Amino acid sequence: MLTASRSGILAIGDGMVELAPAEEGLLAMWFACDSFNTARSLRRRLPSAVPVRYFSAIGTEAASDRMAAFMTGQVIDIAHVARLRGASVGLYRIHLTGGGTQLFRLAQRCCPTPPQCSAT
Repeated sequence: MLTASRSGILAIGDGMVELAPAEEGLLAMWFACDSFNTARSLRRRLPSAVPVRYFSAIGTEAASDRMAAFMTGQVIDIAHVARLRGASVGLYRIHLTGGGTQLFRLAQRCCPTPPQCSAT
């Protein structure tokens, strides 16, 4: 059983784009990471009166727009998610080995050169 106060939950982290193997050699795109997955899980289990918020930074390009829309669609408050010009969401790819083991490879971080990014 999970309990929380009316002040709610604040998850802090870096939501990322996950590329995972799909059928016929294609890749499926998801939004994930430990902190976001936890926020989603809590949102599903807690009463709707308990707010679940996410604190992070994402870019202003299409993938970040899709992530923000996905988070909002999951009824997660993204008022504390900064949008940074010139940045993008992190990206990682899952590789499956013959034994079913998942290997993760980070392809891109949110803002590899922070001085080039500015808050909007």
